[in-house]
Amino acid sequence: MANTLRSSSDGRSKLPLLLSVKQVTYELGLGRTIVYELIATGKLRSVKIGRRRCVPCEAIEEFIAGLVLEGRPT
Repeated sequence: MANTLRSSSDGRSKLPLLLSVKQVTYELGLGRTIVYELIATGKLRSVKIGRRRCVPCEAIEEFIAGLVLEGRPT
């Protein structure tokens, strides 16, 4: 995984603009089936380029932010 989770000069992690499903499973610590289920249900945005399914790195941040919001008491 040469392109995943690089650090920038300010210490923040920097992901590539688009991640493969395999890279998403690595970054989120989830299985491939779960990632495809999240995509199918619309919980994780993705784009299709040719035959390849890719996830924008912003979509991962949105997904995580949604999890944090779900966990807050109302």
